[in-house]
Amino acid sequence: MKNYIIAIVLSFLVFSGGVDVLTMLFVIVSAALFPFSALVWDELMNLMMGGNFIILPLPIMLVWKLFKLLLLFLFAFIIAPVGIAYIAIRNKYA
Repeated sequence: MKNYIIAIVLSFLVFSGGVDVLTMLFVIVSAALFPFSALVWDELMNLMMGGNFIILPLPIMLVWKLFKLLLLFLFAFIIAPVGIAYIAIRNKYA
């Protein structure tokens, strides 16, 4: 649910300026696929970190989170099919 809210906020930020139809279509598709790309990122970090976490100063962490969210949103159409396949495989064998 949190990822859909983030996708809606990012979409509103893009739509606040004048955009053409192609950009609007890209943003809508990215907003729909963003939660699946975030799932891939979260699962990869969980796999690599193994439950450990890194403590950073707040300004650095906020910049990193914003950068990560923007990259996941921009490349959602590439990353999200992996997340959808992961969900399908995981639910098939559950």
